[in-house]
Amino acid sequence: MTTSQLEPVTIRPEAVSPSWGWAMRRAALGLVLMVVMTTFAAYLANASIELSSDPAPASISIGTPAAALLKR
Repeated sequence: MTTSQLEPVTIRPEAVSPSWGWAMRRAALGLVLMVVMTTFAAYLANASIELSSDPAPASISIGTPAAALLKR
């Protein structure tokens, strides 16, 4: 007597296209993440700028020698 085993049959669920609500939530989440990360990067860039204790000259005109502006 021979027995044969049947191979298991796997059924894949039917593909469903995403709804407009899902797409809008995904887009809103992406925009929120973009704004948060850009704000954080701008904050880090601003925090890394070392402010000088000397005030900047009130007016800079064309032809002003740069040596006076580069005092240390």
